[in-house]
Amino acid sequence: MQYTTLHDIKRVITSFENSINKANNKANANNKANNTSNASKDLLVSDSTCRGLYLYLRQNKQGISKAFIFKYKSSNRIYKLTIGQYPHISLDKARDITTQYNSILQSLEYKEKGLSLKDYLQYMQDKDKNTKLTFKHVFTEWIEKQSIRETTKKQYMDQSKPLLKVFGNKLIQDITKNDIVEFLQGYQVRGKIAICYQLYRMLRRVFDYCIAYDYIEYSVCDRIKYKIIFKLPIVKHHKAIHEKDLKDFVIYSNKALFNDVDI
Repeated sequence: MQYTTLHDIKRVITSFENSINKANNKANANNKANNTSNASKDLLVSDSTCRGLYLYLRQNKQGISKAFIFKYKSSNRIYKLTIGQYPHISLDKARDITTQYNSILQSLEYKEKGLSLKDYLQYMQDKDKNTKLTFKHVFTEWIEKQSIRETTKKQYMDQSKPLLKVFGNKLIQDITKNDIVEFLQGYQVRGKIAICYQLYRMLRRVFDYCIAYDYIEYSVCDRIKYKIIFKLPIVKHHKAIHEKDLKDFVIYSNKALFNDVDI
C-alpha cells in the first residue's frame, strides 16, 4: 500500500480506523473484548514519491498513533528512525527531512564515520553546538571542574586575565597557532619569561580539556614547539645537602641541645 497525496493519507487513516472499530465491535458482540485478531493493530504505508518515507499507524491505549518514519538499509540491516507525529509534522516537512536523510546516507563524511544515522545526527548536533563555544565559556567550565580549593580557583582566574582579555570572546576552534604565538611573543620581548610559560601551560590544559569533551578535534598547542620557539624560565638550583653533612649536622645539633652549645 502506498500514498501520494495528503488526501491519500486521510483515506488510509480512515480505512485503518474503520477496520479496528469493526473488529472491536465484532469482538464485543461475541463477548471477547480482548480479541481483535481479525484486524491488524498496526500498518506501514510507503510514500510513492520519497524513498524511505513511511506513514506508520498503530493502535494503542490512547487511540491510534500516526507517525512518519524513515526506513533505510545499512550493512544488511534495516533501521527505522521516527521523523515525527502526524499531523504535527506535515507531509511536505516529512518529505524534506527524508530527502536530507537520503543525502546524508550518500555523503562521504557519513560513510567515513561508520555511525548509524541516529548517532550521526546526534554527532552533527553536538558539533554544531560546539561551534558556538567561546574560549571564556570553556575556560570557566574547566576551572569549575577542577578539584581545587576556591582560593586556588580565584588565583587561576586572576592569572588568566590576560588570556581572557585576548581570547575570551573568540570561538575555541577559531584560535590559531599564530594567535597564540603572537600573544606569547609579547611577553618574551618584555622579558616576562616565567609568566609567558605559565600562560602557555594554562592554554594547553584548556585545549586538552576541550579535546577530552569533544569540543574540538585537535589542539593547536600541539603544533607549538615551545622549547624551540621561546625561551624557557631559568630553573634555580639550590645547593644540595649531602647525606654526610646532614648526619654531622644532626649529631652536632643534639650535642648542642644537651650541652647548651651555640650552633
